[in-house]
Amino acid sequence: MILDNPLYQNQGIHANLVLFTFDEDKLKVLLIKRTNEPFNNMWALPGGAVYNNETIDEAIKRELKEKTEITNVEFELFNVFSKIDRAPDMRMIGVGYFAIIDKSAISFIKQTQKTQDADWFDVDKIPNLAYDHNEMICDAIQFLQSKIWQKGILKKYFHKA
Repeated sequence: MILDNPLYQNQGIHANLVLFTFDEDKLKVLLIKRTNEPFNNMWALPGGAVYNNETIDEAIKRELKEKTEITNVEFELFNVFSKIDRAPDMRMIGVGYFAIIDKSAISFIKQTQKTQDADWFDVDKIPNLAYDHNEMICDAIQFLQSKIWQKGILKKYFHKA
């Protein structure tokens, strides 16, 4: 490996969490509003850069706490996002995690250094998000659906055609 190869430079890794909850029988996802570029003032999934001194799992825990003050979430990796142009300023590999939590067990902060708000959005009413986060949510929903079928939770009520 040649580290000074320009094809190897200017890359990063981000960890993002698709955090679901159920509210009034609707599946909702947590979004945060960004206060920095790129995508200033846009909604996005909680997450961010993986530092050189931490694992990706440690990074998602840190990012979630920094941006929402939510801790102690059990999450699962569901996909890796590697489109070359997924971030406008550099090559960024995205590692997608998902989790489901009880909405009543948490409260939100209103602002951090990089976010100005956090809120739950009905998965059927998600706005245009920063980066490729709309795609991440779609993939996480499909992953969640496959987990439900694999575990047999709904098989006694439904059958695949």
